[in-house]
Amino acid sequence: METQLPKQEELSMITCSYAPDFNRCERLCLSVDRWVSDEIIHWLVVPKRDLALFKALSNNRRNVVAVEDVVPGRYPPVTNGGWTIATLEQLPKCPRVTSSK
Repeated sequence: METQLPKQEELSMITCSYAPDFNRCERLCLSVDRWVSDEIIHWLVVPKRDLALFKALSNNRRNVVAVEDVVPGRYPPVTNGGWTIATLEQLPKCPRVTSSK
């Protein structure tokens, strides 16, 4: 009987941010690009209103997406500009996102 190797899963990093934190996020992205393996995809999740600003941080390993496209609409939006654990806990219930790699 032939042994089959398990399917290799893709590892991704997820960073949530918003416009007032753009400069910090930009520094984080520089650090990720320098120190994190190119095999790890980096996802920036930002409010739709901030998408154009953050698109500048997109590259061959970093995808910038709107939180409204990732978290289903039935969950209340984060209105205080911050991110809560309750919001992040909903991500496993979201449809799987696949990279363009």
